[in-house]
Order: sequence, then C-alpha cells, then structure tokens
Amino acid sequence: MVVTALINNIALIVSLSILHGALLRRFSETSRWYPCLSGILFGSVAVIGMLNPLVIIPGLIFDGRSIIISTSGFLGGPVTAAISAVMSLIYRIWLGGPGALVGVSVITWSACVGAGYHFLVRRNPHFSSLPHVLIFGIVVHVGMLLLMILLPSNLRMEVLQKISLPVMVVYPVGTVLICGVLLDQISYRKVDEALRRSEARFRVLSENAPFGVTLLGGDHRFQYINPYFTDLFGYTAAEMPDKQHWFDLAYPDPVYREQIRNIWLADFERVSEVEKIIERTVRVRCQDKSEKEVSIRTVSLDDGRQLAFYEDITERKRLEDHYRQAQRMEAVGQLAGGIAHDFNNLLQAIQGFTELALSELPSGHGAADDMKEVRKAADRAATLVRQLLAFSRRQTMQMKDIDLNQVIIDLAKMLRRVIGEHIELKTSLKPDLKPISADPGQVEQILLNLCVNSRDALPDGGVILIETVEVNLDEEFVKVHPWSRPGDYVVLSVSDDGKGMAPEVQERVFEPFFTTKEVGKGTGLGLATVYGIVRQHEGFIHVYSELEHGTIFRIYLPTAVHSSDSGQSAENTGHQDFIHGKGTILIAEDEILVRDLAARILGNAGYEVLVASDGQEALDLFGLHGNRIDLFLLDMVMPRKSGKQVYDEIRIKKENARFVFSSGYSFGTLDGEQLSESGVVMIQKPYSPPSLLRVIHEALNQPERQA
Repeated sequence: MVVTALINNIALIVSLSILHGALLRRFSETSRWYPCLSGILFGSVAVIGMLNPLVIIPGLIFDGRSIIISTSGFLGGPVTAAISAVMSLIYRIWLGGPGALVGVSVITWSACVGAGYHFLVRRNPHFSSLPHVLIFGIVVHVGMLLLMILLPSNLRMEVLQKISLPVMVVYPVGTVLICGVLLDQISYRKVDEALRRSEARFRVLSENAPFGVTLLGGDHRFQYINPYFTDLFGYTAAEMPDKQHWFDLAYPDPVYREQIRNIWLADFERVSEVEKIIERTVRVRCQDKSEKEVSIRTVSLDDGRQLAFYEDITERKRLEDHYRQAQRMEAVGQLAGGIAHDFNNLLQAIQGFTELALSELPSGHGAADDMKEVRKAADRAATLVRQLLAFSRRQTMQMKDIDLNQVIIDLAKMLRRVIGEHIELKTSLKPDLKPISADPGQVEQILLNLCVNSRDALPDGGVILIETVEVNLDEEFVKVHPWSRPGDYVVLSVSDDGKGMAPEVQERVFEPFFTTKEVGKGTGLGLATVYGIVRQHEGFIHVYSELEHGTIFRIYLPTAVHSSDSGQSAENTGHQDFIHGKGTILIAEDEILVRDLAARILGNAGYEVLVASDGQEALDLFGLHGNRIDLFLLDMVMPRKSGKQVYDEIRIKKENARFVFSSGYSFGTLDGEQLSESGVVMIQKPYSPPSLLRVIHEALNQPERQA
C-alpha cells in the first residue's frame, strides 16, 4: 500500500515534466512570466498529489509534495517556491488533522531548502550536477523525517517505521530524476534560444554586412546570398543558382575561369581543414561589365557546406599601388641625391683644378683652350647634377611670395619659342589668383619642362594649354586621392592633345632616367626634376592621360600664408677675379680631393690653412688653435660629427666665430634664423676658386655679430 501510493506520486511527478516542457516551449526561464507560471504549475501538481496520498490515519497523509516544492524552489527560485508553497499550504491547512502542523512544516522546509539551493547553483553551476542534486534530495527528506517530531507522541514511532525506508530510498531518487529531466529541458531550451539568437545575429549581420556573403551547399548550390553581394556584383540568386553559373558570369575569360575553378575545387575538398579560413584575391566581372579586385575568404563548415565572404578591395589595391609608387620614388630620390652628392665632390675637384690650371697658364697657351673645354663639360655635368638634386628635393631654394599668373605671362614668350610655331600655346589664368610661396626660378623650370614634354608629344602640331585655378581640398577629397593633403592650393595645369601615355608609362613617368624617347634624345630627368621641385615646395603633382587623347599634369602648390623670403646663398656668377686675403682658416672636409683643392686655393690666396678630415678632427684642431682661427669652412656631411654639430659646439666656446658651410646637398639642416645670422654664409658645390675666395672675403669682412 505504501509503495503503491509512492509510485502513484512518482508518476504524477513524471507528468509534471511533460507540462513543464510545454511551459518552456512558450516561455523562457528568463521570462518574467516563468517564475509565476511555473509556481502555479508546481503548486497545482503538489495539490493533486495530496488528493492521492498515503493515508496513515485520517488527517495524517504523505505524498510527493516535498519533491515538487523543493524542486520548484531549486529551478525557479524564491518566487516559484513561494507560489507553489502557498497553494500547498492552503490546501493542507484546509485538510486539517493531526498531521497538519507537520505538513505545513514540511512544505515550508522544502520551499526554503529549494530556494536556498537555487542561489547556491547560481553562484556555482557545479552544484547542478546529479550527485549534488542527490545530496540536495537527501537533505530535504532527512529534514522531513526530523520534522516528524511535531507529530503527536503516540504516532511518531509508528509513522517513522512505515515511511522512513521508502522516503529515504524513493524520494531522493525521485528528486534526482525530476530535477534531471527538468534541467535537461531548461538546457535544451537554452541551446535552442542560443541557436535562434545566433541565426538571428547571423541574418542581421549578413543582411547589413558591408561585404558579400554566400552559403554554398555540398551540392554546390547557393543556399544563401546576402543583399550586399547583389549590390557589389549585380547578380541575383536567380541568375546564379549554383557555383557553375557564378564561374561563367564572374570569370568570362575561359583560361582564367579554369584557373580559378581548379583553385576553388582544391579548397572545397580540403575537408580536413574545417573552419580554417582560406583567402584568395581574384578579378571579378560584374553585371555592368566593370571589373573589381575582390578578396574572397572561404571557410568549410563541419556539415560539408562552405561559407564565403566577398570584399571589394579595388580602391585599397589602388591606394597600395600608389603607396608603393611613392615609396619607390622616395627610394630613387634618396639614391639620386646620394649620387648627386658624390658627383658634386668629383666635379668640384675637376672644376677647381681646371680653374687653377687656367690661372697659371700664360695667355695664348695651347692647353688653355683644352682646359676651357674641360670646364664647359664640367659645367654641363653640374647642370645634370642640379636636376638630380631637384628630383631628390635637396636643392637650395630662394623662397618668396609670387604671383603665378605673372610668372606664366613673363615666361610665355620664351615658351612659344621653345615649343615651336607648329604648336599653339593657350593660357587660361584665374584673375586675382592668390600668391604662392615658391622659388621663381624653379617654378619657371616646372613650366619649361612640362611644356617641352608636351611639345615632344605633339610632333605634328597641336595645342598646349596652361591653366591656373584656386581649390580647397577637404578631407573627403583626400580620402579619394591619397597623394593629397587638405588645405588651400593654387593648381597649375599643363595639358596637351597629343598622343598620350599608356598606364604602365604613367606609373614610371616621374622616375629619373626613365624616358620613352630614342637614345640620345632625352636624359629622362625633365619630369623627375618637376616632381622633385613640386615635392620640395610641399605640393603634389598628378598626371592623367589616355592614349591618342592627350595628357594633363596638375600641380597643387600651397597658397602663401606669410612672406617666405629667406637667407641668400653667397654663391653667384658675378666677377671671377681671385681675391687675396690673410688670416687663419680651418677647413673640415672628408673628401680628400675637395679638401686639397680648397687648401690650395686658400693657400695661394695668402691664407694660413688648417685641414681636418672629419668633424671630430676639426674640433680637436679648434681646441689647439681656437684663438687664432678666423674662419671655419665646414662641409655639411662628414664622418663622426657633421658640419652642423661642429658649428654648434664651436659657437658655445667662441660666440663670434665666422663660418662658411659647403655641401653637395641643400642646407635644409640649418634653419632660416641661423642662415640669416651674421657670420654664417653658405656655398654650394661645385664652386669655382674665385667664388670660394669671394665668399671667404665677404664672411671675414662682415661686421661682428652683436651678442
């Protein structure tokens, strides 16, 4: 009889699991309705269990309410436990009898233990394992048996003898079973919700992703294509139901298509590399016949399907190509500057010793004419070196605020003579053009080189147009044109309607010594010089050309914000007499030919000369002879210490020292304030002996700088 009643209650508890599963299908355990509705469910089942109890005597009954109510607290928390307990308490009090107090106590105990265990599991989910649940069931029912002390004394032992063994054997096991079933239901519900949320997130992400997404089945048919894929390529799911249609549409060239197909099949069949992302870059033909560079990332799923992501990298590739071109130009510029520096030292020796030889030859000597030819050749070589320096942005500039329109107007007559009568030169100049800060001579060089380049593209005649406009480049423009920077600019455009340039020529057009002309008809330095001058003016140049449609060069030069007149170079081409003088001069020069030449020039002119092969040796000589040294002739680039470092250290100890700087580069390492100070003069290599003597004379005869 006892066992039968207990089994009936266990059967009732099993039915609870079915009803609870139905509840979870409608409401998640995290729903605000779940604690209330599950409390009503558990309470109802507990009351039903009390309708079919094990009756010891009238008014003293036993059933499975302890399992149900403790489980309600365990799974649903205090709200669920409270609702189910209140429902059970009301019914048990209504039943009355000698076991009423025990019944009420058991209900309360079960609810409290269940709710307490709920919080324990929330803090440490490990306690939801079945061994711990068994312990939970034992604790509940040991407490239940202990509460039998509240029975009338004449009933305690009789009741304990009848129910102790069945309760401690069946009820904890029943607790484990019902909790296990209900926990599985909750776990399945969580997994189902997580899957739904994951699918929803995937759909939201894929529908709004800034790249194409496709899902390909094991049969090579597309199961999903997101909207951006269609926006990117123009193809719909109806137009390409499977991979074969995609290959036919995206890769019309049969050779390229077969190459891509073989790569894709190899990737698709790499089953052992599930969930490994494979990236390929391909060229895709769109529906509108345009072509795009696309990065395709594919990942094989464990169910045999393939997920692919398509990113348009056409613009990124263009920017990367531009960046590589800029890096290449910078590297070539560094090389050109280094070559120019070395050549300047050699030319310095050639020109200097030639001048010395000419000065010592008697008038009418047969070798004099030969030496003059050597000097002319050296001068021509020096011109080429200056072009290299311009390209490498290491040329000394005389900056001032100029009106670009006026420069064009003044130069137009000469340009017409240069380009020839068979070519028409037109100008379109913006009135009241803002001034630019530039070197007028170098701006003229830009115009001359560009017009000569256009002339060569118009062998049968045509039109060259020079234009000026003002523009403001904003951040949006810079994003599209990475070679630019935001700000106000004057744009100088030189265009022609000649034969144009192929794309591969445009990529290299600014490289030094690159030319498409016949051998002997060009040095390849014209446009390289323009590029260097523009970059040295903190501007930028852009070329656009189409074959048989002409070419246009646009040069962006920043508008002037203040007067840019700077220190003047002491080098000029004026009077060439040898000026004599007296005093002690320290020469610091690492190139032996140049050092010996300068020492000989100055020694022949009456100066006492000290020589140093590097910056540190110059400082050592200064330490020994500092008081009697009248002037320091310093090369800018030397081993151990540069000319600038020597200058700084000597100035600390001898504030009124006089300096002349020489270099095959420009003098960018000295700022304008230093160059304009009394006692600081510069001379550019290669220089002639008279020029060096004149510069030394001027430096020694400058008024002393006031401290």
